Amino acid sequence: MTRAIVRKRRPKPLKLTDIEPQEDELHKSVAQLLDRALLEPAFWTTFPAGMYVLPRHVGGRLKAYGMKDGVPDIEVIYDGRVVWLELKRPHGSISKAQRAAHPKLERAGCHVYVCRTPEAVIDALDRERFPVRPEIVRQLRRDGPFFRAERQSTGDLYYGQGELQTKSRAAA
Repeated sequence: MTRAIVRKRRPKPLKLTDIEPQEDELHKSVAQLLDRALLEPAFWTTFPAGMYVLPRHVGGRLKAYGMKDGVPDIEVIYDGRVVWLELKRPHGSISKAQRAAHPKLERAGCHVYVCRTPEAVIDALDRERFPVRPEIVRQLRRDGPFFRAERQSTGDLYYGQGELQTKSRAAA
């Protein structure tokens, strides 16, 4: 009787990778969060024009009506002040049009933040002293690393995960 030698293959090691959410999912999460967390008389709205590739005739029509390139995704208004929020995926970057539009909004007296997580949205609004449900701020800060929002006009400051870090925009 002969025995066949059967070699067992070693299973390949499991590779876990972070799943980066789509920007569409981030927008939906932030919309739900703002509806729950933002207190009246604050008001918010969104301009999702940059989220989808629009047919040429629709894009042309929106431009004819005055829509500007690079306008952030969300506008939050409270007590005569406006804060703009640009939502980006964790590794996403702002476009050339956004790099041009954000300083114009800052010069007009608005603050512009790039937010990569729902927690960063709450961070931006909390720093601007907009009325946010305090229990939501406490919960987000308690639940783990608190992701900060990136303020666009302060080129010398970079708000990353955790502590405030100094980063020159020229080096970026």
